Amino acid sequence: MRRRLLWEQERGSRALVLSIRRTFVLVVLLAIGMCLYDEVAYRRACRLRQSAGDLPPVVNFFRRCATGGPSGCSVSMKVVIASGKGGTGKTTVATSLAFLAAQDGLRVAYVDCDVEEPNGHLFLQPVIEDEWPIEKPVPHIDPRRCTHCGRCGEVCRFGAIISLPQNTVVFPELCHACGGCQLACPSQAITELGRRIGTIRAGYTGAMRFLGGVLQIGEPMSPPVIRALKNVTPEADLVFLDAPPGTSCPVVETLRGANLALLVTELTPFGLYDLHLAVHLVKTLNIPAAIMINRVVKEQDSFSEWRQRLERLQLPVWCELTESRAVAEAYSRGEVIAQSVPDFADQLRPVVQRLKASINEGTCGH
Repeated sequence: MRRRLLWEQERGSRALVLSIRRTFVLVVLLAIGMCLYDEVAYRRACRLRQSAGDLPPVVNFFRRCATGGPSGCSVSMKVVIASGKGGTGKTTVATSLAFLAAQDGLRVAYVDCDVEEPNGHLFLQPVIEDEWPIEKPVPHIDPRRCTHCGRCGEVCRFGAIISLPQNTVVFPELCHACGGCQLACPSQAITELGRRIGTIRAGYTGAMRFLGGVLQIGEPMSPPVIRALKNVTPEADLVFLDAPPGTSCPVVETLRGANLALLVTELTPFGLYDLHLAVHLVKTLNIPAAIMINRVVKEQDSFSEWRQRLERLQLPVWCELTESRAVAEAYSRGEVIAQSVPDFADQLRPVVQRLKASINEGTCGH
């Protein structure tokens, strides 16, 4: 009887774990779907407005950089450094890879896409040459023309505009800048005004180009800032995009258009579980990926077991970065680890050589 009870408890636990995994997968798929819908709606509205010849004269950063930023957009290879969770060492790896690639003679650009909490500049210490605002168009209602018919609210899928009997209210934080309300308004009572949602900073550190974005305080949506940041990426042989943590819309936007994703993880239960989500995301987006393990202690008894679990993900492991006090000390001083710790740099150089070979062969990670 006791064995049966234990067996039933174990079966119940497995069913619970399976249910939680399915829930997380559904959440990831929903996030991807929302991001893709956002992009499709925006592009569709832009096409309609262009065909109608009704593009407003607002200085809009998105449309200005869609035809090429100030430095052009010719890039050989875009590599996204991502992971399923925060604290695995994405920025440590991204800044070190960028430093080593630039040291190897490649034209390198580092793009900090974690616009909600950017920290790449703390390590690279770039010289900022230019800084400019990011704006998105939001609807402005002319009360003299508005009849409060409610058509604008029916068109908006994001609840950014609501028509009441005596007033039409706009929630600019929820607006996705698709322009649908302006097209739908029968009395032409809607125009667009630019609203600042962030800032882009451009500069250099040594021979490396630096690009970083900062989301305006109080803004709920970072994908538009990331999209604008990517649209002004300078010319380079290798562009390293330092992604935000997690697997939600900001990460999806960072990954879109990438040639390769390097997924940084740690050998902990949380690290492995969130890595599963990141792997599912890159496979859904059909982006080639490889795994980089950070803070490895090969002497621990469970190391071989962890490696077996990683092999089930069917992705190559490109690098194993061993845990080191020297790395922690350099990190605490705000230094580029590959510059301060030779052993760390030696472990990362094969990754740079792989990327360099991909550029020379024209495969770009595929």
